Amino acid sequence: MSPKPATPPLSALLTPLPYYGTSVTSNTRRSHATHLPPAPQEARPQDRLPGPQVHPRRPQGPRLPPSQRPQAPDGRLIPGAAALRPMRFRPGQHLRRQSDIRAVREQGSRVDCRAFTVWWRMRPIATGSPAQAAHSGQPRSCVVASTQAVGCAVRRNRAKRRLREIFRQQQGLLPSRCDVLLVARGVVNRWPFPELKQTFAAACGRISSHAAGSEPDV
Repeated sequence: MSPKPATPPLSALLTPLPYYGTSVTSNTRRSHATHLPPAPQEARPQDRLPGPQVHPRRPQGPRLPPSQRPQAPDGRLIPGAAALRPMRFRPGQHLRRQSDIRAVREQGSRVDCRAFTVWWRMRPIATGSPAQAAHSGQPRSCVVASTQAVGCAVRRNRAKRRLREIFRQQQGLLPSRCDVLLVARGVVNRWPFPELKQTFAAACGRISSHAAGSEPDV
């Protein structure tokens, strides 16, 4: 009995067969490659030409002319309009020097208005510079509110504001070159403001009459 042939190992069966064809090199691949032009790139939004600036909320197209509003008339062209303007309390109308205030108190006259006292004096015509001559035709005032008569600082400041305001509004009733000294009393803050204005207006009438020589006693 003849022996069986030996079975070859598994590694011998898996040995790759030799390749007898021609190898394709990289140069051959490059020679046979087709040269295609680059694909055109689409234009991006930021590469385009900028368009006109358009506001998203503003309507486009022809605009209408602005509407013509009625204009206030020029007061300088209307006769008598200067008398209707609110009176201003200019810096030159404050009595600041102690000599002027003392002259009003010592040489002037007195008008009792119950809530306050008015001391007044007609000052002489200024003969100095044109600026002094211009201020000499305006009435001047000084307001005094003492702690003993009115009270604390809050009450004194309120009394001064009220008396300055009635002088500002009623100064047109005073004669030119008139210096007045307003001395507040304790009831000045309790009086209604229209009553204070009416009382000061009556005092201005008496001062104007006395300055004109029509009323000897004030």
